[in-house]
Amino acid sequence: KWVVAASYEISARIKEKEGMKQQATVLYTNAATEHTKTNNTQEALKCWTKAAMLAPDNQVLRFNMAKAMAHNGDVKAALMLLEEMRTKSKSSQKREYFRKAIQELLIGISVQK
Repeated sequence: KWVVAASYEISARIKEKEGMKQQATVLYTNAATEHTKTNNTQEALKCWTKAAMLAPDNQVLRFNMAKAMAHNGDVKAALMLLEEMRTKSKSSQKREYFRKAIQELLIGISVQK
């Protein structure tokens, strides 16, 4: 499985260098998903971060990046990112979604302790 993720990453880097941001974002997302499937959380976080940097307004990518941060032990950064997303959301439905995501993350932390 890591071979699949690596091939996505290589392709993403090529597309990024060619200025094809949208294609690179999709490929980094695919790589992150593959890394997540194999529990390679550090590599997944790198790919989610790259994808989110290429598409900074994409809240799904930023949310997945926050989850990867939490899985890698950077809970404070994950909470800050989710809180930022919650406060910047224009719809009350999205704000509620992020509030619940923050709660779930906090509950997950307390269960792990």
